[in-house]
Amino acid sequence: MSEEASLFELPEAPPEPVASRLAQPVARVLLQVPLPHLNQSLDYLVPDKWDAQAQPGVRVVVTLAGRKVDGYVIERATESKYHRLADLVKVVSPVPVLTPEVLALAQAVALRNAGAVDDVLRHAIPPRHARAEKAVLKERAEEPAGGAEAAVADEGSAAVEGGAVVGEAAAEEGAVDGEAPVQEAVAALEGGLSEYPGGAAFLRHLSAGEAPRAVHCTLPRPDLEAGWVRPLLEAAAAARRAGRGVILCLPTTRLLQEAASAWAQLYPGLEEPELWQEGPSEQRYGMFMRILLGKSRLVFGLRGAVFAPVQNLGLLAQWDDGDDHYQDPSAPYWNTRTVLAQRAGLAGCAVLLSGYSRSVEAQSLVEQGWAVNLEADRQERRARTARVRALDEVDQARDGKAGHSRFPPPAHAVVAHGLQTGPVLVVANRAGYVEALLCDSCEAPARCGRCEGPLRLPAGVPEPRCAWCDQPQRFACAKCGNVWLRAGRIGVNRLGEELGRAFPNVPVLISGSRSDGGVVEAVDARPRLVVATPGAEPRAEGGYRAVVLLDPTMIAARPELWAPGEALRRWLFAASLAAPDGQVLLTAGAPQNLNQALVRWDPVGFASAQLAERVELAYPPAVRMALLSAEARELRGALAQLKLPEGAELLGPFDHEDGWARAIVRAPLARGGALSRALLDLAGLRSAKRQPLQIRLDPEEL
Repeated sequence: MSEEASLFELPEAPPEPVASRLAQPVARVLLQVPLPHLNQSLDYLVPDKWDAQAQPGVRVVVTLAGRKVDGYVIERATESKYHRLADLVKVVSPVPVLTPEVLALAQAVALRNAGAVDDVLRHAIPPRHARAEKAVLKERAEEPAGGAEAAVADEGSAAVEGGAVVGEAAAEEGAVDGEAPVQEAVAALEGGLSEYPGGAAFLRHLSAGEAPRAVHCTLPRPDLEAGWVRPLLEAAAAARRAGRGVILCLPTTRLLQEAASAWAQLYPGLEEPELWQEGPSEQRYGMFMRILLGKSRLVFGLRGAVFAPVQNLGLLAQWDDGDDHYQDPSAPYWNTRTVLAQRAGLAGCAVLLSGYSRSVEAQSLVEQGWAVNLEADRQERRARTARVRALDEVDQARDGKAGHSRFPPPAHAVVAHGLQTGPVLVVANRAGYVEALLCDSCEAPARCGRCEGPLRLPAGVPEPRCAWCDQPQRFACAKCGNVWLRAGRIGVNRLGEELGRAFPNVPVLISGSRSDGGVVEAVDARPRLVVATPGAEPRAEGGYRAVVLLDPTMIAARPELWAPGEALRRWLFAASLAAPDGQVLLTAGAPQNLNQALVRWDPVGFASAQLAERVELAYPPAVRMALLSAEARELRGALAQLKLPEGAELLGPFDHEDGWARAIVRAPLARGGALSRALLDLAGLRSAKRQPLQIRLDPEEL
């Protein structure tokens, strides 16, 4: 076969009947091999003893090139186009763990990202744990007739099949397509989705078994327990009471536990969610089996939960889709938001993306008409959010030299005023104590005399240490010979010490993954200073009286296209922790458009402007783009094999000093599928010859 032949076709032999007494003697097996050139099923002969168990979806062991490998049976057939077939070695378990829906989703994700199906399925199906499997099957067998299993069956039969996408008109209050309005199945929840324009209509369509899709900007409710997740929980309750399954994706374990606790408190009469997260293998596989068998149709989980085999799926929901925890770091580099959209198309279910901010990709879904926009009006935003002030060059000039300090006089005044009545939050981007040291004379970075690593000063350590080799150092500047040091970058631990001296007799609490006390979950309403890194901010009872955001240039001034959106996302989350009558202060240094988006609490307008910029620059999500990386020689060979689809363009290759080279392939959205198939074929050609090539679709940065 030539290299130009399709990777999904193997050399055919004249079809001959397979000698067997079985009605369907051939099993088509998808191998658990992470190689793009094996993104296909291979035919194996089913021995008589495995006939009853070797059903589609079960795990099996087969031979490939003389080695035993695992796989999944995806189909049984009466004949094969190959005249010599190897036998199945064994059936690992008779439980069909790979459902047709999850298989179709994994294949779609692998195709879109030009990767191997097995690299996707390992996130969808946890490794088998025999004891957990036996326990769940035994529990199911011992259920009395008419028990939980019958309830699940009744629930499934009562559910309505997913309907068409709800457009702008359907998101409004009232009837749809001339039908009488559907009565709400769930009572309105304070702080829930029903309080937003179009939210009640979304819930009615969801309760009726239809498939509305919406992107929602929620408002802070620090006065309510778990106010941030209430819109998502109200939608989940509506779907469950309509007899349909729900998957809710969250970015961190901390938020996952908060959401599960809030569900138990708000909806004690409904089933408890299964938590899809990392944990002991027995516990994780038991959870998977309960979902697979339909014993649970409510799943809260981290990014991989989007693959959960929930039966009769009615709602896919996600909190804060712009969080980078949703981006899988390994090939084929899928993102939860994209997989969620793909699964919604395959399953015909509803979608709800919610968060304080709005990602460019989510805004693209709205502007394409794929989803509707749900947000509060301007008057409601003003009433529900704290007063925000962003410092600029004028404020710096007015305060003189002190205005250019890291903690300028306006920040000191805001903190002092807030501490009179309650807790105050200060958010700083750097963890640790003193994370960088400079020569006190020439301001050159202080370096280790052994490995040239940067010097830092951990808390409670009398002398600087190397950040790389962790060895204590006696500093002498290589440029000027000076032996004195000064702090270059200080972290939250040192900042907490300084603020403690500036505000004596005020308790100081430090929250961060590298702090002695770790991440603090919540604080009471008593006056105290809380210093935290982004993502580690504790929630305060009733909200903080003041929030100060430091170091705005650390992210906002970075050259990457994702930086402005990420900066606003972090700031909005921190600002959401302030009481509605509190204050939020952003120190100087951020671009004017970011300042205004935060002051006006306008994530939708900012995301729309960012999307327009992406369209002008021809950057995702306005186009499909692929980043190809390999050694310079290998990359040039790969590009010679690549068959660009119509309308696609090649940029590069660009050589780098490390010997690697990179190239960019860009195509219109309408040709995105053709680009993915061309890249998948290329990946298979390179994989078959063991020629390394990294392919990343729609990269966050180049």
